[in-house]
Amino acid sequence: MARNISNRKHQHIPHKPKRPAKSEGTNAKLTKHERIIMLLRRPAGASLADLVRSTGWQPHSVRGAISAVLRKRLGLNIVSLSDKHGMRVYRISPQAKRHGGKRPAGRG
Repeated sequence: MARNISNRKHQHIPHKPKRPAKSEGTNAKLTKHERIIMLLRRPAGASLADLVRSTGWQPHSVRGAISAVLRKRLGLNIVSLSDKHGMRVYRISPQAKRHGGKRPAGRG
């Protein structure tokens, strides 16, 4: 027995609420890239485990974001050092940007 769907009233499905605009001084939700930058700006920097925990990403995705987004697109000078326990720690160097934030020509 086939059901006739055309007689049913269409139900209104509410849309998801729009994300509130970010404003200074509020606890607005940060994007994952902003979280990474915030952690890397700490004087002690951040380990890969810290960055994975903060973003919920896999380690290779965090390393890719550091390389592609932060270094290449934003031109941030990211340094990677080993701490006294042999763990790799990443941080943003206080030195000036490497290439002014402009994307370098080509893919290299």
